[in-house]
This record gives sequence, C-alpha cells and structure tokens, in this order.
Amino acid sequence: MNKIQGSESLLQKQQASLRKTLDCISTKGIITQSDRQKLLSFLVSNPLLISEDIQRINETIFQIESGILKVLS
Repeated sequence: MNKIQGSESLLQKQQASLRKTLDCISTKGIITQSDRQKLLSFLVSNPLLISEDIQRINETIFQIESGILKVLS
C-alpha cells in the first residue's frame, strides 16, 4: 500500500469514527467530555472535512448552544 492509499484509508477510518461519535451524541441527547475530545481531535487532525461532516458538526454545536444537547462534565 502506498502512502496516498494509506492516508485515504486512515481518513476513511477517522470519518467513520466521527460519524459514530456524532450518531451516539445524537441518539443519547448528551455529549460527554470523551465525545468532545474526539470531535476536537478530529477537527484538529483533519483540515479537509467533507461538507456532510462539517454540517453535522455545526448542527451538534448549534444543539449544544441552544440547550438541545446536555453537556456532561
């Protein structure tokens, strides 16, 4: 496997992890510190997000700000 294919595979795994985390947050209606850390890590390590992921992250932030999601400390 060359470097480009390896990078694409890693990105796909990270995107799947992000989506799983966002699904879990949405299903539970809460965001934990662990979830928050996963989202921040993904954002910092992946400057090229696809629009669907950006939209879901923005929706999650909006839900936190509007009180729809509860934040656990």
